[in-house]
Amino acid sequence: MGAYVFNNQIFDSWLNRMSDEILSKVNREKITTEEMIILILKAQTNHFHHMDVDMKEDLLIQKNELSNGVHALRSDLRSQKDELKKDINFLRSDVQKDIRDLCSGMQEQKAELKHDISTLRSDVQKDIRDLRSDMLEQKAELKNDIKTLRTEIKTDIHKLDSKMDSRFMWTIGVTITMSLGLYIKLFLG
Repeated sequence: MGAYVFNNQIFDSWLNRMSDEILSKVNREKITTEEMIILILKAQTNHFHHMDVDMKEDLLIQKNELSNGVHALRSDLRSQKDELKKDINFLRSDVQKDIRDLCSGMQEQKAELKHDISTLRSDVQKDIRDLRSDMLEQKAELKNDIKTLRTEIKTDIHKLDSKMDSRFMWTIGVTITMSLGLYIKLFLG
């Protein structure tokens, strides 16, 4: 039976009852033009119902693909963030170890040690700035990827909408043509 036609249960019940009655007498007697139109209307309502179900399934697939893409992007960003934290912690512990080693054994090279520490700090700061810059670039790329994915989904939805519009117009054309053909055949020809 499907969904109610035009959200009207009374009309749907009437259409089902009439089409069942007409179908039961198809093999026994000739059907009228009005009965043929009722059968065509019933076929069209079934066709519209199936098109509606197909479109909803396509939209659900698109939604799931988008959701999976977003989850994958989030997961990638989290793993990259974790790797960056590990690299920073590793670098930090290396710097601290170097400082302790230099201070314990080299008092006479204190001036040189200060210079090395200063250089090392600026390198670490530069590396941290570079890492932050890379993270910001990756964030911008991620935003662009999400924007592109949204655009593709909008395009796919527009294509589905266009397909549905063309199928609907084709169905109306076929219905009108069949009705005119039956009218001409029965009344004029």
